[in-house]
Amino acid sequence: MPNKTIVALLFPVMCAAAIGFLLSAYVHVGSYAGLPIPPLFMSLHMGIFIVWLPTVLVSNQMVDGARRKDFWRIALRGAPEWMQKGFYILFGYAILNFFASFVLGLNIMRAFSGHWMFFYGTAFAVLYSARHTQVWQRRCPLGHKVAVDATFCETCGNRLVD
Repeated sequence: MPNKTIVALLFPVMCAAAIGFLLSAYVHVGSYAGLPIPPLFMSLHMGIFIVWLPTVLVSNQMVDGARRKDFWRIALRGAPEWMQKGFYILFGYAILNFFASFVLGLNIMRAFSGHWMFFYGTAFAVLYSARHTQVWQRRCPLGHKVAVDATFCETCGNRLVD
């Protein structure tokens, strides 16, 4: 079970990620609509670091010992299905938007805001998942630390039963 204090501290960071996502979506839509974007919105670059440090620390703890190919599946396991799918959609969109912005010479704010949406959205989804996941780290009956997705303990060979 995750530490209740840590879980409580995730809420303000999760809120900051949600605000960052909404502001970056505003900038992104505004870049398509041709609206003037105040330079203050470039501070969204810095906000990513504020939400990503806790996100990286928490996600690494949540997937500790799991295979790297399962990283996102495990990190997002506590998020609703629509949020998990939204992560992959935002990831694909950020890549397409990045290349389209530079190949077509589009507004630089459109390129930045597409990535902002991905990073803030992902931070929100991972932190949401962390708050709604009961088990971050698993142990075998003998107390050895095991991967979240393991069925046997690699140290002693005991079968894991949840």
